[in-house]
Amino acid sequence: MLCVPLTVTAKKEVTRFLCAANKHADCIELRLDYFRRKPDLKRLLARCRKPVIVTIRKRAEGGRYGFSSKDRLELYLDAIALDVAYLDVELSSTSLLNAVSTAITQSGSSTQLIVSFHNFRSTDNQELTRVYSAMKKIPGALLKIATHANSIEDNLLMFDLLKRAQKDRLKMIGLCMGDLGQVSRILGLRQGSYLMYAALGKGSAPGQLMLREMKELYRVQITNPHIFGLVGNPVVHSTGYLFHNEQFVRKKKKALYVNFLVRDLKSFLKSFRPLISGLSVTIPYKETIVEQLDSVDKDATAIGAVNTVVRRGRKLRGYNTDFLGVLAALKGVSLKGKQVLVLGAGGVARAACYALMQEKAKVSVVNRTHSKAITLAERMGAEAVPLALIVASPSFDVIINCTSVGMAPEISASPLTLSMLKKISHDKTVVFDTVYTPEHTTLLKYAQSLGLRTVSGVHLFTEQAKAQYHLWRNVL
Repeated sequence: MLCVPLTVTAKKEVTRFLCAANKHADCIELRLDYFRRKPDLKRLLARCRKPVIVTIRKRAEGGRYGFSSKDRLELYLDAIALDVAYLDVELSSTSLLNAVSTAITQSGSSTQLIVSFHNFRSTDNQELTRVYSAMKKIPGALLKIATHANSIEDNLLMFDLLKRAQKDRLKMIGLCMGDLGQVSRILGLRQGSYLMYAALGKGSAPGQLMLREMKELYRVQITNPHIFGLVGNPVVHSTGYLFHNEQFVRKKKKALYVNFLVRDLKSFLKSFRPLISGLSVTIPYKETIVEQLDSVDKDATAIGAVNTVVRRGRKLRGYNTDFLGVLAALKGVSLKGKQVLVLGAGGVARAACYALMQEKAKVSVVNRTHSKAITLAERMGAEAVPLALIVASPSFDVIINCTSVGMAPEISASPLTLSMLKKISHDKTVVFDTVYTPEHTTLLKYAQSLGLRTVSGVHLFTEQAKAQYHLWRNVL
Protein backbone atom coordinates (compact mmCIF):
# COMPACT_ATOMS: atom_id res chain seq x y z
CA MET A 1 0.00 0.00 0.00
CA LEU A 2 1.39 3.39 -1.03
CA CYS A 3 0.41 6.39 1.06
CA VAL A 4 0.83 10.02 -0.01
CA PRO A 5 1.07 12.78 2.64
CA LEU A 6 -0.83 16.03 2.17
CA THR A 7 1.80 18.74 2.68
CA VAL A 8 0.03 21.68 0.98
CA THR A 9 -2.65 23.90 2.49
CA ALA A 10 -3.72 26.44 -0.14
CA LYS A 11 -7.20 25.60 -1.47
CA LYS A 12 -6.18 25.15 -5.11
CA GLU A 13 -3.16 23.07 -4.16
CA VAL A 14 -5.24 20.86 -1.87
CA THR A 15 -7.77 20.32 -4.65
CA ARG A 16 -5.06 19.30 -7.13
CA PHE A 17 -3.38 17.06 -4.57
CA LEU A 18 -6.56 15.20 -3.57
CA CYS A 19 -7.59 14.76 -7.19
CA ALA A 20 -4.25 13.07 -7.96
CA ALA A 21 -4.17 11.13 -4.67
CA ASN A 22 -7.66 9.74 -5.16
CA LYS A 23 -6.65 8.55 -8.61
CA HIS A 24 -3.16 7.15 -8.03
CA ALA A 25 -2.53 6.44 -4.33
CA ASP A 26 -3.76 3.64 -2.06
CA CYS A 27 -3.98 5.79 1.05
CA ILE A 28 -3.86 9.50 1.98
CA GLU A 29 -2.16 10.94 5.04
CA LEU A 30 -3.64 14.26 6.13
CA ARG A 31 -0.72 16.03 7.81
CA LEU A 32 -2.79 18.51 9.76
CA ASP A 33 0.35 19.93 11.40
CA TYR A 34 1.08 21.59 8.03
CA PHE A 35 -1.91 23.90 8.59
CA ARG A 36 -1.32 27.11 10.53
CA ARG A 37 -4.82 26.91 12.02
CA LYS A 38 -7.11 24.01 12.78
CA PRO A 39 -8.54 22.90 9.43
CA ASP A 40 -12.08 21.78 8.65
CA LEU A 41 -11.40 18.06 9.00
CA LYS A 42 -14.88 16.95 8.02
CA ARG A 43 -14.63 18.85 4.75
CA LEU A 44 -11.20 17.44 3.99
CA LEU A 45 -12.32 13.88 4.67
CA ALA A 46 -15.37 14.29 2.46
CA ARG A 47 -13.03 14.90 -0.49
CA CYS A 48 -10.91 11.80 0.12
CA ARG A 49 -11.84 8.64 -1.77
CA LYS A 50 -9.11 6.49 -0.25
CA PRO A 51 -8.39 5.35 3.34
CA VAL A 52 -7.07 8.26 5.41
CA ILE A 53 -4.40 8.58 8.08
CA VAL A 54 -4.88 11.66 10.25
CA THR A 55 -1.53 12.85 11.62
CA ILE A 56 -0.85 15.89 13.76
CA ARG A 57 2.87 15.58 14.28
CA LYS A 58 4.56 17.48 17.08
CA ARG A 59 7.59 19.56 16.15
CA ALA A 60 10.06 17.33 18.02
CA GLU A 61 9.21 14.51 15.64
CA GLY A 62 8.99 16.42 12.38
CA GLY A 63 5.80 18.47 12.76
CA ARG A 64 5.67 21.76 10.90
CA TYR A 65 3.46 23.92 13.11
CA GLY A 66 3.10 23.32 16.82
CA PHE A 67 -0.50 22.65 17.80
CA SER A 68 -1.08 22.48 21.53
CA SER A 69 -1.82 19.10 23.12
CA LYS A 70 -5.39 20.27 23.65
CA ASP A 71 -5.87 21.17 19.98
CA ARG A 72 -4.27 17.92 18.86
CA LEU A 73 -6.59 15.89 21.09
CA GLU A 74 -9.66 17.76 19.84
CA LEU A 75 -8.71 17.07 16.22
CA TYR A 76 -8.02 13.41 16.96
CA LEU A 77 -11.37 13.05 18.71
CA ASP A 78 -13.08 14.67 15.72
CA ALA A 79 -11.31 12.17 13.46
CA ILE A 80 -12.50 9.25 15.60
CA ALA A 81 -16.06 10.55 15.48
CA LEU A 82 -15.75 10.75 11.69
CA ASP A 83 -14.50 7.14 11.67
CA VAL A 84 -11.22 7.74 9.82
CA ALA A 85 -9.22 4.65 8.92
CA TYR A 86 -6.08 5.53 10.93
CA LEU A 87 -4.74 7.96 13.51
CA ASP A 88 -0.97 8.44 13.93
CA VAL A 89 0.22 9.44 17.41
CA GLU A 90 3.85 9.45 18.61
CA LEU A 91 4.95 7.00 21.30
CA SER A 92 6.58 9.92 23.12
CA SER A 93 3.23 11.78 23.44
CA THR A 94 2.24 9.53 26.33
CA SER A 95 -0.80 11.35 27.68
CA LEU A 96 -2.20 12.07 24.24
CA LEU A 97 -1.58 8.50 23.11
CA ASN A 98 -3.43 7.10 26.12
CA ALA A 99 -6.35 9.49 25.64
CA VAL A 100 -6.69 8.67 21.94
CA SER A 101 -6.40 4.93 22.57
CA THR A 102 -9.11 5.09 25.24
CA ALA A 103 -11.37 7.18 23.00
CA ILE A 104 -11.11 4.67 20.16
CA THR A 105 -11.96 1.78 22.48
CA GLN A 106 -14.88 3.52 24.15
CA SER A 107 -16.39 4.82 20.92
CA GLY A 108 -16.42 1.43 19.25
CA SER A 109 -14.87 3.12 16.20
CA SER A 110 -13.14 1.06 13.52
CA THR A 111 -10.29 3.59 13.52
CA GLN A 112 -6.88 1.94 13.81
CA LEU A 113 -4.23 3.54 16.02
CA ILE A 114 -0.75 3.95 14.55
CA VAL A 115 1.82 4.49 17.28
CA SER A 116 4.94 6.07 15.80
CA PHE A 117 8.56 6.83 16.59
CA HIS A 118 11.04 9.00 14.67
CA ASN A 119 14.78 9.51 15.00
CA PHE A 120 16.04 12.09 12.50
CA ARG A 121 19.70 11.60 13.44
CA SER A 122 20.53 7.90 13.39
CA THR A 123 19.49 4.25 13.34
CA ASP A 124 20.55 2.52 16.53
CA ASN A 125 19.84 -1.19 16.96
CA GLN A 126 19.48 -1.01 20.74
CA GLU A 127 17.06 1.89 20.42
CA LEU A 128 15.05 0.01 17.78
CA THR A 129 14.72 -2.97 20.13
CA ARG A 130 13.70 -0.77 23.05
CA VAL A 131 11.11 1.19 21.06
CA TYR A 132 9.68 -1.94 19.45
CA SER A 133 9.29 -3.62 22.84
CA ALA A 134 7.45 -0.57 24.21
CA MET A 135 5.13 -0.40 21.19
CA LYS A 136 4.24 -4.10 21.44
CA LYS A 137 2.57 -3.43 24.78
CA ILE A 138 -0.06 -1.13 23.23
CA PRO A 139 -3.08 -3.32 22.41
CA GLY A 140 -4.19 -3.34 18.78
CA ALA A 141 -1.69 -0.71 17.66
CA LEU A 142 -0.12 -0.59 14.22
CA LEU A 143 3.57 0.16 14.76
CA LYS A 144 5.52 2.79 12.81
CA ILE A 145 9.28 3.30 13.24
CA ALA A 146 11.26 5.72 11.06
CA THR A 147 14.94 6.44 11.65
CA HIS A 148 17.70 8.23 9.76
CA ALA A 149 20.18 6.04 7.87
CA ASN A 150 23.84 6.97 8.20
CA SER A 151 25.03 3.90 6.29
CA ILE A 152 23.54 1.59 3.69
CA GLU A 153 23.61 -1.21 6.28
CA ASP A 154 21.13 0.68 8.51
CA ASN A 155 18.42 -0.37 6.07
CA LEU A 156 19.07 -3.99 7.00
CA LEU A 157 18.51 -3.22 10.69
CA MET A 158 15.06 -1.94 9.74
CA PHE A 159 14.40 -5.00 7.56
CA ASP A 160 15.33 -7.28 10.48
CA LEU A 161 12.85 -5.42 12.69
CA LEU A 162 10.12 -5.85 10.06
CA LYS A 163 10.81 -9.59 10.00
CA ARG A 164 10.57 -9.67 13.78
CA ALA A 165 7.19 -7.95 13.63
CA GLN A 166 5.98 -10.52 11.11
CA LYS A 167 7.01 -13.34 13.45
CA ASP A 168 5.16 -11.59 16.27
CA ARG A 169 2.10 -11.24 14.00
CA LEU A 170 2.18 -7.46 14.31
CA LYS A 171 1.51 -4.90 11.57
CA MET A 172 4.43 -2.52 11.22
CA ILE A 173 5.53 0.38 9.04
CA GLY A 174 9.31 0.50 8.97
CA LEU A 175 11.60 2.79 6.98
CA CYS A 176 14.85 4.70 7.05
CA MET A 177 15.00 8.38 6.16
CA GLY A 178 17.62 10.33 4.21
CA ASP A 179 19.36 9.53 0.93
CA LEU A 180 20.95 6.39 2.37
CA GLY A 181 17.52 5.25 3.54
CA GLN A 182 15.87 5.26 0.11
CA VAL A 183 16.67 1.56 -0.23
CA SER A 184 14.24 0.87 2.63
CA ARG A 185 11.52 2.87 0.88
CA ILE A 186 11.99 0.97 -2.37
CA LEU A 187 12.27 -2.48 -0.81
CA GLY A 188 10.18 -1.90 2.32
CA LEU A 189 6.87 -3.38 1.15
CA ARG A 190 8.66 -6.55 0.08
CA GLN A 191 10.30 -6.75 3.49
CA GLY A 192 6.94 -6.69 5.22
CA SER A 193 6.20 -3.01 5.83
CA TYR A 194 2.42 -2.48 6.09
CA LEU A 195 2.63 0.59 3.85
CA MET A 196 5.17 2.96 2.43
CA TYR A 197 5.04 6.72 1.96
CA ALA A 198 5.55 8.45 -1.38
CA ALA A 199 5.35 12.10 -2.37
CA LEU A 200 2.94 13.93 -4.63
CA GLY A 201 4.91 17.15 -4.94
CA LYS A 202 6.74 18.15 -1.77
CA GLY A 203 7.57 15.20 0.49
CA SER A 204 7.02 15.05 4.24
CA ALA A 205 10.34 13.45 5.24
CA PRO A 206 13.97 13.31 4.05
CA GLY A 207 14.55 10.82 1.24
CA GLN A 208 10.89 10.40 0.33
CA LEU A 209 10.51 9.38 -3.31
CA MET A 210 7.86 10.49 -5.76
CA LEU A 211 4.77 8.29 -6.13
CA ARG A 212 5.30 7.90 -9.86
CA GLU A 213 8.88 6.69 -9.31
CA MET A 214 7.74 4.19 -6.71
CA LYS A 215 4.94 2.79 -8.87
CA GLU A 216 6.30 2.96 -12.41
CA LEU A 217 10.08 2.96 -12.15
CA TYR A 218 10.72 0.78 -9.10
CA ARG A 219 7.36 -1.07 -9.21
CA VAL A 220 7.48 -1.44 -5.45
CA GLN A 221 4.30 -3.49 -5.30
CA ILE A 222 5.50 -6.48 -7.34
CA THR A 223 6.29 -9.51 -5.20
CA ASN A 224 9.60 -11.38 -4.88
CA PRO A 225 11.59 -9.46 -7.51
CA HIS A 226 15.26 -9.97 -8.33
CA ILE A 227 17.22 -7.03 -6.93
CA PHE A 228 20.06 -5.44 -8.88
CA GLY A 229 21.88 -2.22 -8.18
CA LEU A 230 24.83 0.10 -8.54
CA VAL A 231 27.62 0.02 -5.96
CA GLY A 232 29.73 3.15 -5.73
CA ASN A 233 30.51 6.42 -3.98
CA PRO A 234 29.17 8.74 -5.31
CA VAL A 235 26.21 7.31 -7.23
CA VAL A 236 24.06 10.39 -7.66
CA HIS A 237 25.47 11.02 -11.16
CA SER A 238 24.45 7.60 -12.47
CA THR A 239 21.44 7.08 -14.71
CA GLY A 240 21.82 3.30 -14.76
CA TYR A 241 18.76 2.88 -12.58
CA LEU A 242 16.69 4.46 -15.36
CA PHE A 243 18.16 2.26 -18.09
CA HIS A 244 17.91 -1.03 -16.23
CA ASN A 245 14.49 -0.48 -14.67
CA GLU A 246 13.11 0.49 -18.07
CA GLN A 247 14.64 -2.70 -19.48
CA PHE A 248 12.99 -4.79 -16.78
CA VAL A 249 9.62 -3.16 -17.41
CA ARG A 250 9.89 -3.51 -21.18
CA LYS A 251 10.86 -7.17 -20.97
CA LYS A 252 8.30 -7.86 -18.21
CA LYS A 253 10.88 -9.09 -15.73
CA LYS A 254 10.19 -9.26 -12.00
CA ALA A 255 13.28 -7.26 -11.18
CA LEU A 256 14.34 -3.81 -10.06
CA TYR A 257 17.53 -1.77 -9.93
CA VAL A 258 18.54 0.65 -7.18
CA ASN A 259 21.54 2.82 -6.35
CA PHE A 260 23.59 1.68 -3.36
CA LEU A 261 25.75 4.46 -1.91
CA VAL A 262 28.45 2.33 -0.30
CA ARG A 263 31.16 3.54 2.06
CA ASP A 264 32.42 0.12 3.20
CA LEU A 265 32.48 -2.33 0.29
CA LYS A 266 33.36 -5.42 2.31
CA SER A 267 30.57 -4.76 4.82
CA PHE A 268 28.05 -4.12 2.04
CA LEU A 269 28.82 -7.34 0.16
CA LYS A 270 28.62 -9.37 3.34
CA SER A 271 25.34 -7.79 4.45
CA PHE A 272 23.48 -7.51 1.15
CA ARG A 273 24.68 -10.71 -0.54
CA PRO A 274 21.44 -12.61 0.29
CA LEU A 275 19.28 -9.84 -1.21
CA ILE A 276 20.99 -9.06 -4.52
CA SER A 277 21.03 -10.96 -7.81
CA GLY A 278 23.57 -8.74 -9.53
CA LEU A 279 25.46 -5.48 -9.31
CA SER A 280 26.99 -2.75 -11.40
CA VAL A 281 30.22 -1.36 -9.97
CA THR A 282 31.51 2.19 -10.34
CA ILE A 283 34.00 4.60 -8.76
CA PRO A 284 35.92 3.86 -6.55
CA TYR A 285 35.37 0.08 -6.32
CA LYS A 286 36.05 -1.35 -9.79
CA GLU A 287 39.50 -2.53 -8.78
CA THR A 288 39.09 -3.20 -5.05
CA ILE A 289 36.00 -5.36 -5.52
CA VAL A 290 38.05 -8.01 -7.35
CA GLU A 291 39.47 -9.47 -4.12
CA GLN A 292 36.02 -9.50 -2.48
CA LEU A 293 34.44 -11.82 -5.07
CA ASP A 294 34.33 -15.60 -5.22
CA SER A 295 35.50 -15.69 -8.85
CA VAL A 296 36.35 -13.35 -11.75
CA ASP A 297 36.14 -14.11 -15.47
CA LYS A 298 39.22 -14.05 -17.74
CA ASP A 299 38.64 -10.61 -19.27
CA ALA A 300 38.07 -8.95 -15.90
CA THR A 301 41.13 -10.78 -14.52
CA ALA A 302 43.27 -9.47 -17.37
CA ILE A 303 41.91 -5.95 -16.91
CA GLY A 304 42.17 -6.07 -13.13
CA ALA A 305 38.79 -4.38 -12.72
CA VAL A 306 35.16 -5.47 -12.42
CA ASN A 307 32.09 -3.45 -13.33
CA THR A 308 29.50 -6.25 -13.27
CA VAL A 309 28.67 -8.87 -10.63
CA VAL A 310 26.35 -11.85 -10.96
CA ARG A 311 25.21 -13.96 -8.03
CA ARG A 312 24.88 -17.66 -8.71
CA GLY A 313 23.67 -19.51 -5.65
CA ARG A 314 25.71 -18.04 -2.82
CA LYS A 315 28.68 -17.15 -5.03
CA LEU A 316 29.49 -13.75 -6.55
CA ARG A 317 31.27 -13.73 -9.91
CA GLY A 318 32.81 -10.63 -11.48
CA TYR A 319 32.89 -9.54 -15.11
CA ASN A 320 33.95 -6.49 -17.09
CA THR A 321 31.68 -5.07 -19.78
CA ASP A 322 33.40 -1.68 -19.94
CA PHE A 323 35.90 -2.90 -22.52
CA LEU A 324 33.03 -4.11 -24.70
CA GLY A 325 31.45 -0.68 -24.35
CA VAL A 326 34.69 1.02 -25.39
CA LEU A 327 34.95 -1.13 -28.52
CA ALA A 328 31.30 -0.51 -29.40
CA ALA A 329 31.62 3.24 -28.85
CA LEU A 330 34.66 3.37 -31.14
CA LYS A 331 33.14 1.15 -33.80
CA GLY A 332 34.07 2.57 -37.18
CA VAL A 333 37.22 4.24 -35.80
CA SER A 334 40.43 2.73 -37.16
CA LEU A 335 42.57 1.65 -34.19
CA LYS A 336 45.18 -0.77 -35.53
CA GLY A 337 48.58 0.88 -35.41
CA LYS A 338 47.08 4.22 -34.32
CA GLN A 339 48.51 6.42 -31.59
CA VAL A 340 46.00 6.51 -28.73
CA LEU A 341 46.24 8.56 -25.56
CA VAL A 342 44.43 7.27 -22.47
CA LEU A 343 43.90 9.78 -19.66
CA GLY A 344 43.62 8.06 -16.29
CA ALA A 345 44.70 4.82 -14.67
CA GLY A 346 41.57 3.61 -12.86
CA GLY A 347 39.05 0.93 -13.70
CA VAL A 348 37.72 2.51 -16.90
CA ALA A 349 41.26 3.24 -18.11
CA ARG A 350 42.21 -0.40 -17.53
CA ALA A 351 39.23 -1.55 -19.60
CA ALA A 352 40.01 0.96 -22.35
CA CYS A 353 43.66 -0.11 -22.54
CA TYR A 354 42.64 -3.78 -22.69
CA ALA A 355 40.21 -3.07 -25.53
CA LEU A 356 42.74 -0.95 -27.42
CA MET A 357 45.54 -3.50 -27.12
CA GLN A 358 43.22 -6.16 -28.53
CA GLU A 359 42.80 -3.90 -31.55
CA LYS A 360 46.61 -3.53 -31.73
CA ALA A 361 46.64 0.21 -31.10
CA LYS A 362 49.74 1.98 -29.78
CA VAL A 363 48.64 3.18 -26.35
CA SER A 364 50.13 5.91 -24.17
CA VAL A 365 48.84 6.36 -20.61
CA VAL A 366 48.89 9.65 -18.73
CA ASN A 367 47.81 9.99 -15.13
CA ARG A 368 48.12 12.66 -12.48
CA THR A 369 50.00 10.12 -10.33
CA HIS A 370 52.64 8.93 -12.80
CA SER A 371 53.46 5.76 -10.84
CA LYS A 372 49.92 4.51 -11.47
CA ALA A 373 50.31 5.20 -15.19
CA ILE A 374 53.53 3.16 -15.17
CA THR A 375 51.81 0.25 -13.40
CA LEU A 376 48.92 0.22 -15.88
CA ALA A 377 51.19 0.62 -18.91
CA GLU A 378 53.39 -2.27 -17.82
CA ARG A 379 50.36 -4.48 -17.23
CA MET A 380 48.89 -3.75 -20.67
CA GLY A 381 52.05 -3.45 -22.75
CA ALA A 382 51.52 0.27 -23.24
CA GLU A 383 53.71 3.35 -22.64
CA ALA A 384 53.47 5.71 -19.68
CA VAL A 385 53.95 9.40 -20.43
CA PRO A 386 54.52 12.00 -17.67
CA LEU A 387 51.75 14.61 -17.59
CA ALA A 388 54.29 17.43 -17.90
CA LEU A 389 55.61 16.00 -21.17
CA ILE A 390 52.28 15.35 -22.84
CA VAL A 391 52.40 18.50 -24.96
CA ALA A 392 55.81 17.42 -26.31
CA SER A 393 54.34 14.15 -27.61
CA PRO A 394 53.50 13.60 -31.28
CA SER A 395 49.87 14.18 -32.24
CA PHE A 396 47.48 11.43 -31.22
CA ASP A 397 44.91 9.80 -33.49
CA VAL A 398 42.54 9.03 -30.62
CA ILE A 399 42.31 10.67 -27.18
CA ILE A 400 40.22 8.98 -24.49
CA ASN A 401 39.38 10.56 -21.16
CA CYS A 402 38.93 7.79 -18.59
CA THR A 403 38.98 10.07 -15.54
CA SER A 404 35.93 11.51 -13.80
CA VAL A 405 37.05 15.08 -14.53
CA GLY A 406 34.15 16.96 -16.08
CA MET A 407 31.49 14.77 -14.51
CA ALA A 408 28.48 16.45 -12.91
CA PRO A 409 28.40 18.51 -10.80
CA GLU A 410 31.87 19.78 -11.83
CA ILE A 411 30.78 20.17 -15.46
CA SER A 412 33.09 23.09 -16.27
CA ALA A 413 36.22 21.04 -15.61
CA SER A 414 38.27 19.29 -18.29
CA PRO A 415 41.27 16.93 -18.07
CA LEU A 416 42.88 18.91 -20.90
CA THR A 417 42.88 22.63 -21.57
CA LEU A 418 41.92 23.84 -25.03
CA SER A 419 45.53 24.78 -25.80
CA MET A 420 46.82 21.37 -24.67
CA LEU A 421 44.23 19.58 -26.80
CA LYS A 422 45.18 21.69 -29.81
CA LYS A 423 48.89 20.82 -29.42
CA ILE A 424 48.40 17.03 -29.16
CA SER A 425 45.74 16.58 -31.87
CA HIS A 426 45.52 16.82 -35.65
CA ASP A 427 42.56 17.47 -37.92
CA LYS A 428 41.47 13.80 -37.93
CA THR A 429 41.88 13.13 -34.19
CA VAL A 430 38.93 11.46 -32.45
CA VAL A 431 38.20 12.61 -28.89
CA PHE A 432 36.25 10.17 -26.72
CA ASP A 433 35.09 11.16 -23.22
CA THR A 434 33.87 8.25 -21.07
CA VAL A 435 32.04 10.70 -18.79
CA TYR A 436 28.34 10.59 -19.72
CA THR A 437 26.80 13.08 -17.31
CA PRO A 438 26.70 15.56 -18.93
CA GLU A 439 26.59 14.10 -22.41
CA HIS A 440 28.42 17.08 -23.89
CA THR A 441 31.38 17.59 -21.56
CA THR A 442 33.73 20.55 -21.59
CA LEU A 443 36.43 18.36 -23.18
CA LEU A 444 34.09 17.42 -26.04
CA LYS A 445 33.14 21.07 -26.50
CA TYR A 446 36.84 21.95 -26.78
CA ALA A 447 37.26 19.20 -29.39
CA GLN A 448 34.24 20.39 -31.37
CA SER A 449 35.57 23.95 -31.37
CA LEU A 450 38.71 22.57 -33.06
CA GLY A 451 36.63 20.71 -35.63
CA LEU A 452 37.53 17.29 -34.22
CA ARG A 453 35.32 14.21 -34.27
CA THR A 454 33.86 13.42 -30.83
CA VAL A 455 32.41 10.37 -29.14
CA SER A 456 30.20 10.80 -26.06
CA GLY A 457 30.40 8.60 -22.99
CA VAL A 458 26.69 7.89 -23.47
CA HIS A 459 27.69 5.34 -26.13
CA LEU A 460 30.00 3.55 -23.69
CA PHE A 461 27.41 3.63 -20.94
CA THR A 462 24.63 2.24 -23.12
CA GLU A 463 26.71 -0.56 -24.62
CA GLN A 464 28.24 -1.72 -21.34
CA ALA A 465 24.78 -1.64 -19.74
CA LYS A 466 23.37 -3.81 -22.52
CA ALA A 467 26.19 -6.29 -21.92
CA GLN A 468 25.42 -6.25 -18.19
CA TYR A 469 21.78 -7.07 -18.84
CA HIS A 470 22.88 -9.96 -21.06
CA LEU A 471 24.87 -11.41 -18.14
CA TRP A 472 22.03 -10.89 -15.68
CA ARG A 473 19.28 -12.37 -17.81
CA ASN A 474 20.43 -15.89 -16.97
CA VAL A 475 19.45 -15.35 -13.31
CA LEU A 476 16.13 -13.62 -14.05
